[in-house]
Amino acid sequence: MYLLKNDIEQFEAYLQEFEECERGDGYDDPAEGSSVEYFFDRPHLLLPLGFDETRPLVEPGCEYWLEKHYDRRWLDRATAEAEALGVRYGLSEVTFELGIETIFRNSAQGAWYWLLGLERGHLLFRGPRNSGATFSISDLLIKLRKLVESPDYVPKTLWLPRIWTPEFQDHDRQKVSDDVASLLSSLQDEKIQLSEIKPVVFEELVAELLRSKGMDVYVTKRTRDGGRDIIARMESTLGDPLTIAVEVKQKPVVGTDDLFKTLKANENFPAIMIATAGRFSAGVIKQKAAESNQLRLMLKDGVALSQWVESYIRPEYSHKKRINKDTSR
Repeated sequence: MYLLKNDIEQFEAYLQEFEECERGDGYDDPAEGSSVEYFFDRPHLLLPLGFDETRPLVEPGCEYWLEKHYDRRWLDRATAEAEALGVRYGLSEVTFELGIETIFRNSAQGAWYWLLGLERGHLLFRGPRNSGATFSISDLLIKLRKLVESPDYVPKTLWLPRIWTPEFQDHDRQKVSDDVASLLSSLQDEKIQLSEIKPVVFEELVAELLRSKGMDVYVTKRTRDGGRDIIARMESTLGDPLTIAVEVKQKPVVGTDDLFKTLKANENFPAIMIATAGRFSAGVIKQKAAESNQLRLMLKDGVALSQWVESYIRPEYSHKKRINKDTSR
């Protein structure tokens, strides 16, 4: 998680204004104050309190008067999340005083809490079975300032209402798909081999193959990537989200030194995948069989990736190709 100094300065300015309101007429109930709306737009500011996921919630029926401020598809999803509070998040006490709320998942407990609001220098939360949690704003500011100097690379999941732009994401995803389309065709026609692809392009190729498997994919920046090239997200067989750190190795043999570096750099990820155009050494295969790695570590060599390439069909052409196959029978 990255944070800019300007983010903290704006937060401090808001806190000063909020304290002035409290000293005046004030807010008798924190849920009636502006803090609920403020953090609805900026949930990332509260993640350092021990949370690793956030969800914005919109009370059903209120999405219509919020259309001027937020993307409609985003609103529809936030409304659907609100309707599934009890089943999906174990919460039933959310009051929706302003038609909007934000819930946060405690990274240690896995339990979800909803933000009541800010009151007298403390953030108030309500959790499962009416349990509560209180955090000091001064402690939060200390944690936020530390993030400016030393970013937190532990993955976190959140929806930012003012930034979430599905049109841009669709365009970006299509661009990546177009960039590797001809490359995938050449691989399928055996005009080139995986081992001939440049490392940077190879990363994009692996990312597109993961997308074709139904994963949400983020390709990290070339520098300071934290020890991973791709972060992929999918639903596990139990329906819970699973985040995978993917390291791409364009080399003939991936050895144990490569493996141990990858494991160390991604020790906070629940799952790790190493993809290579080459093969894995006997030592790596042995480490994969270790009890601590059996379920957490995934190895995809050149043979496995070639099988993915062979079965790859670009989404927009899948229906057309299926029709062509049917008519050829």
